[in-house]
Amino acid sequence: MNTNSYEVADACSFYIISCQPSDHLSKLVTLLVSGSLSPKVFDDFCVEWELQDSPSFQEELLDLLLFYIEYCLKDHALTSDEKSSIRELKLLFHIKEGDFYKFKRPEVKGLLVNEVSRILEDKSVDKVEALHQTDLQGIFDLSYDQYLKITRESIEKIVDDMIAKITGDKVVTDEEQEELTQQIMALDTVYRLNAKQKKIVFGD
Repeated sequence: MNTNSYEVADACSFYIISCQPSDHLSKLVTLLVSGSLSPKVFDDFCVEWELQDSPSFQEELLDLLLFYIEYCLKDHALTSDEKSSIRELKLLFHIKEGDFYKFKRPEVKGLLVNEVSRILEDKSVDKVEALHQTDLQGIFDLSYDQYLKITRESIEKIVDDMIAKITGDKVVTDEEQEELTQQIMALDTVYRLNAKQKKIVFGD
């Protein structure tokens, strides 16, 4: 597979140590680390271990990919090589659009909310951080509505906490309004202030 082999191997080695996977998954990850896991080798492996139609194995593969994605996000960014590796691993493992949403929604939600929280805490949001949200939506194959459904409740609470912080003294300065606006603009594709929040911050 044509991935950033060092990055994938490093993550998979850490996965074996920290997660202590099952025998078959450990063998699969070892093949991945060695760089010898082609689509044919993967399919032959599934036949050998009688895993072709195993729902539990499919969930294990989703967990492995989630581990790799979280590993890549340790610096809160996804490089082009990392995004390419994620795409190739999804193809290799036969992970279909909708699988993350159907089988791993709580785990995906936790990861997404963590990334959004970090962006909202940054007082100088740039275009790269804004585009990061689109990348996250893409790697999990989420539609706009699915992304909203997963994250909106948690994001809304974070935004409410931010609003409470700047309105604590009963006065919202122009600077505070501008700062909050810039932060929310970074989430423009996934969140907009509701009517109540707008009234609190900007008045009637």
